[in-house]
Parts: sequence; structure tokens; C-alpha cells
Amino acid sequence: MESNGNTFIDVLLSQRGGNVRLKLLATYHVETVMQTVCAYLNNEGGWIIVGLSEKGIRTDIDTHSTLDDIQRNATQKIKPLPLVYVHEEDYQDGKVVLVTVMKVGLPPYSYDSVFYTEVGDKIVRPNADGVNLLMRQSMATIASWEKSPCLDAEW
Repeated sequence: MESNGNTFIDVLLSQRGGNVRLKLLATYHVETVMQTVCAYLNNEGGWIIVGLSEKGIRTDIDTHSTLDDIQRNATQKIKPLPLVYVHEEDYQDGKVVLVTVMKVGLPPYSYDSVFYTEVGDKIVRPNADGVNLLMRQSMATIASWEKSPCLDAEW
């Protein structure tokens, strides 16, 4: 059955191809999800929907075990500890798993001691220059946060 177009999933799908990073996975493969999470953490964040095909059709997955496995792997195998929100969403008369990856920490992040990043729509292991760039971006954030004005502070 088609969705009514009013869900958050529909909003994400409508913005696909624009500035929204969104990966649709019909089935759950831990390596694919964790590498994508890591790449999104090392870039600008994004969303992963597990249980939805590239054509936007919901597939049957065990959402409870998928959700638990994603949360466990994210907290145990991604370093430093990421800010990832994993939950079930109702969609097309069933459920999918939505993974929200927020860029709030300092890259570089690694999964199983390997760095990942995104080039176009591909998840890749960066070469030495790519890792160096991730490190320099992290250093720039560390060095400049204290220079940012606090506009909502009271005197």
C-alpha cells in the first residue's frame, strides 16, 4: 500500500537527490549500515532507512532485532562514541528502521578501526590524504570553538 505522503519518511524521500544524505536498504547488512554511519559521521550526517528498497517499497525485515543490532554495533564498534538515533517508523502498513546520524562530534570516526567517508553516493575508505583531511577538519573545529560568539548569553 502507498503512503499518504505525510510521514517523515515521505519528507526524506521527497528531498532525496538534493542536499539530504539518505541511503535506502531493502535488507539489513551490518557492514553496510555501520560503514555508512561512519561515513556520515565523517561528513555532514544523514539518514539510513532499513527495510525500504531503492524504489521506495517497504520490505519485510525483523525491525526489533535490526534496531538492537544497529544500536549495539554503533556503540561498541564505532569510535569515538557516535550520536546515532535508531528507531522504528511506521510506513506503508508496516515498519522500517530509521537511523539518524548527527554530525555533532569531531571526526574522524572509525568502524572496526577503519575510517570511511562518502564520495558522491559511494562509501569508501579514504586514502592517506583523505584521512589527513579528516584530521585537519577536526583540528580546525577544536581550535576555533572558543572563538565563536555566544549570542544567547546574559551579562
